[in-house]
Amino acid sequence: MNSFKLQLFLFVSFLTISGLTVGCAAPLPEADLRVGKQIFHVELATTTAEREKGLMFRKKMNEDSGMLFVFAHELPRVFWMKNTYLPLSIAFANSEGVIKKILDMTPFSLAPRSSVFSAKYALEVNKGAFDRFGIHVGDTMDVKSLPPLDPEALR
Repeated sequence: MNSFKLQLFLFVSFLTISGLTVGCAAPLPEADLRVGKQIFHVELATTTAEREKGLMFRKKMNEDSGMLFVFAHELPRVFWMKNTYLPLSIAFANSEGVIKKILDMTPFSLAPRSSVFSAKYALEVNKGAFDRFGIHVGDTMDVKSLPPLDPEALR
């Protein structure tokens, strides 16, 4: 191996080991979240960067999995599907975890989809999963069971 290739190999190895490679992010925290009678294994998107990326670029997700977007405050929320391959359903819930609105989302759509109501939580799952598990507006997410979250990260 010539000197340049060896140096390049060592540099890339260093970046990989130190987690500095482009696009390399630490895995999101995870939790089991009861919604109605169903338990979903969810990734927690709590920072602005995590919420902006969401489920972009993913091509599959287990039927009982999802991503819970957690915000610092209850406000009307708007989501879109930029760079999102998966057809999704999204449930918007208030600070007590009560589901106020459920929407189906279209892959790659840039059309803004609004919660209309104020929401602190948004749960994305595979499209139709809420229907399949009998989850409706008015049901509750057990948000009190979530691990403690850093309030500074929620901004």
